[in-house]
Amino acid sequence: MRIAILSDIHGNITALEACFKKIDSLKIDQIIWCGDYITDIQKGKEVIEFIKNKDKQYKQYAIRGNREDYILDYWKQEELHWVVGSNEQSLMITYQSLSEEDLNWLANLPTELWIEEQNFPKILVSHKKIEDTNADIMVSGHTHISESTYEHYTRYINPGSVGFSFAGRPGTDFAVLDYDDEHISVEFYHIPYDLEKAIHLIEQSAISGIKSNWDNILIKIILTGDDYISPYLNRVKQLAIENNLDEDLDHVPKYLWEQARKELDL
Repeated sequence: MRIAILSDIHGNITALEACFKKIDSLKIDQIIWCGDYITDIQKGKEVIEFIKNKDKQYKQYAIRGNREDYILDYWKQEELHWVVGSNEQSLMITYQSLSEEDLNWLANLPTELWIEEQNFPKILVSHKKIEDTNADIMVSGHTHISESTYEHYTRYINPGSVGFSFAGRPGTDFAVLDYDDEHISVEFYHIPYDLEKAIHLIEQSAISGIKSNWDNILIKIILTGDDYISPYLNRVKQLAIENNLDEDLDHVPKYLWEQARKELDL
């Protein structure tokens, strides 16, 4: 049994297509999807259609991630509060691009999923890592870093990120879990794709130029494979506290965002 594992696409249809040029040549039996299919690069609708179409080719297991939950929570609430100029503008743009059918498909995905097939290890799938589980294999994403570890007799597998890899070099990530005669192995793939095409999609989208300069951060991640998001947001919050201001990112004034970018060379 060979299972391809993918996570954290974040709308990057270009990287996803590159992954499957490889996956389709690997004699894969099943696909596990670990969430965060949408937001950032504004091709979430295309990513959803891509995943759905793969049902014709593979047996698939899919859960939803925190980015799907952000969008679904917004969809369900009575008073919508995301506005142009807020730090949720990128999420708002994604929401506006999705149809009722897309949203219902996302809403029907579980947040956790057990895969229990005869003569196969028990697999637990979640977007974020779950500690102290009785699963044989725990599969998760979220960190954008490929990893395989053993903890308390459970093998933890993170395939990295399709859309915004933090591997320290440009490219896209996925993993393949191989199980044969009680032997488990995992192979990680980090492959090149058309970076300029992905960057063009960002530059031409409505997220270009929003207050947090999210577009430039995303482009820098694509070009380097480094995490610029965590230090950026952490520094903005720290500056707000230092200036006795509300650290809620929506309330942080533009000049502090600019100061953080200058300090971090973003």
